[in-house]
Amino acid sequence: TVGTSPIPIPTPTKSSQTQSSSDTPSPSPDNKEIFPIFNTSIPLDLLENKF
Repeated sequence: TVGTSPIPIPTPTKSSQTQSSSDTPSPSPDNKEIFPIFNTSIPLDLLENKF
């Protein structure tokens, strides 16, 4: 019971939390923070030329 209980419970919980936390908050703040900074400090022309 001790080995079986902790394994199945944390697996789905951590997976769901990790995916939710990683997918939702990670890309949102990262993209929002990176894009505005790049757009503000670097003009679109420079960005387009560089990329």
